[in-house]
Order: sequence, then C-alpha cells, then structure tokens
Amino acid sequence: MHINDNFASIKLAIRKIAELAAQKKDCVRMDIGTPNIPTPKHIIEATKKALDEGKTAYPPYLGLPELRNAIATFESFKGVSYKKENVIVTAGAAHALFLAIAGICKPGEKIFVLKPYWEYDSMTKGCNAEMIGVNVEELLQKKPDSKTKAILINSPNNPSGKIYSEKTLKDIAEFAIKNNLFIITDEVYDHIYFGGKPHSIAKYAHENTLIVNSVSKTYSMTGYRVGWLCGPAQYMDALGKGIRATVSCCNTFAQYGALAALNGNQQCVEEQRKIYAKRKEVMEKRIKKIGWECDIPEGAFYFYPKITVDSWQFTMDLLEKANVAVVPGETFGNKDHIRLCFASLDEKQINEGFDRIEKYLK
Repeated sequence: MHINDNFASIKLAIRKIAELAAQKKDCVRMDIGTPNIPTPKHIIEATKKALDEGKTAYPPYLGLPELRNAIATFESFKGVSYKKENVIVTAGAAHALFLAIAGICKPGEKIFVLKPYWEYDSMTKGCNAEMIGVNVEELLQKKPDSKTKAILINSPNNPSGKIYSEKTLKDIAEFAIKNNLFIITDEVYDHIYFGGKPHSIAKYAHENTLIVNSVSKTYSMTGYRVGWLCGPAQYMDALGKGIRATVSCCNTFAQYGALAALNGNQQCVEEQRKIYAKRKEVMEKRIKKIGWECDIPEGAFYFYPKITVDSWQFTMDLLEKANVAVVPGETFGNKDHIRLCFASLDEKQINEGFDRIEKYLK
C-alpha cells in the first residue's frame, strides 16, 4: 500500500523551516507570515456571544446567509456588483484556492501561476493538476493549449509585496478573455498596502474571475479559518458542492466572528496598516544597509531580497549560526531570493534580527 504520489511528493518548505525554528531558543522568526497584532475585541466578543448563544450546530454548507451578504458588500467595493449568490464561505482562503483549482481542472490539466508565488504548487499537485510558473511578460506571449484552464494571480503578492498595476491587470484580463481562461485572484492582502489601494482584476474580467479572500490577514484572524470564493453565480453552486465533499461546512461560531469583522468599525484595519508601515520602514532601512537588491513592498508584509548564494543553504546556515529564521526563495520559484516577514515582529525584534544577520554576514 502507498499514498498517492501527488500528495506524498508535496514539499511544505515553509512548514519545515517553522518546525526547525520552533526547536531553537530565542530564535528571531522572520519566517512566520502570521500577524502578532491581536484580533480586535469586538470580533472576539461576537465570537464568544455566538458560543454563549449555542450557535454551534452545522450552518448552511454555503455559509451563513448574513455573512455571504456581508462578503458580497465587502467585495463590491472593487468595482463589480456582487450578491449573496456570488459567494460561498470556505474554511479559510487555502480551502477556497483548493476548491477553485479542483473545480476548474481535471487531472492532467494546467494552470498558469504568476511568479513569484506562494505554495500553490502543493494545491495543484493535490488536485492532480499541473502548475506552470511564468512572469507577466511570458504569460502574455503564451499560446494556451486545450489543457490550460486558468491563470492564478496574487496581488498584493506573497512573497514580494508587489501590487499589479491597472495596466498589467487589464493585459492579463484581456489575455484570459481571449483564450477563454478562468482567473483565480488571491486577494487576502487587499487591505494591507502602503500607497495606492490595490485594484482587483475582477473589474476587468468579471465573468472569468474567481476572487479568493479571507478575514485572516486583514483582521488578524488566521486561526478562525474563514475565507470565501466570490465570482459569477453560475459557478458557485458547483464549487459549493466541493465544500460538502471536503469539510461539510465552515465553523459556525467563527462565521459570526467574521460577520462582526466585516460589519464592524473598520478603524482597526487602518491602525493595523499603520503598525505594519512602521515595521516595513525599519526592515527597509536594515536591508538597504546590508546592500541586498530588493524591491520595496507596496503591500502585504514581506520583503523578498535577492542574495548571491543558494537560498536553501543560506536559510539553513542563518538559522544554525545566527538563530534567525527566513524562508528560502526556492519555495516561491526563485533560488536566489529569501523572504523576510515583518508581521510577527515588533520594531525592536526586527532590529535584533538584522543585528544577527549582519554579524553572520561579516
């Protein structure tokens, strides 16, 4: 007996680094993409209230109707009008991504993924599909065959912090429409930005686009595992059946917490953005001091500098000799980069981490 190779061969590099770092005392954790800002109190209170009121039974498998309405309103600010029928609630954004890929691709079919990318390869493998990593310029020159079904983009981007321009999004949208491809757009960092607000590609290719989003990053609710898929109503029923086939439904009382997040005062989001901006400024100064080549992130909470050695070797050496954890760029399609996260470190901890890195590099 053996487990399907598509599962057994999945490499979870980020988890491996996290496990190694967790075993070390006083490690500076620049690997963790999890906010250390507490979940806002009104969200916690709403979650507690749901528990106190006994809201612990199975909810409708597509999600609480009131939450689906709130999500539709939340996503409609991106330039497309959505209703409850355009939304299904999932067990986090990762679950939404899995459903989108599994729902679109039959075994052996392919999706384009824009580089650099998060661990989407594990999901495509899990769905028996094939991921083709490309940059924007390469994508627009491609001639998709009949087995190519979708384009997956992520803006603001993990790991680079890049936000795609309106022109780039329009070009990708035009390419998708011309070639009859779905667009899966991962927008979990859409409220973490440091300049102009990100645009959604849904505005330019509404009928082709499935939006993946969640409350995890915007409201510091990573453990709640509440996300969603938003797109044309004609696809939602079929994709929703994937919920029944995988997790049955999303956690009931966590959905009430998500409802409070979306319907409540949004000042907490602005305050969080200011905290991240200060941390970003500190990390930016330290990266420039080292001299690493690095684009300044426009959104999300990562830096993605280029290094001159193999990223895996550098990561392992840095962890062992400097007690600082980062993520190797090989995970994201670039062997000569590393990812550093400022979501889970305050300014003092960021400086301590870079003091150690500078000492290691000497």
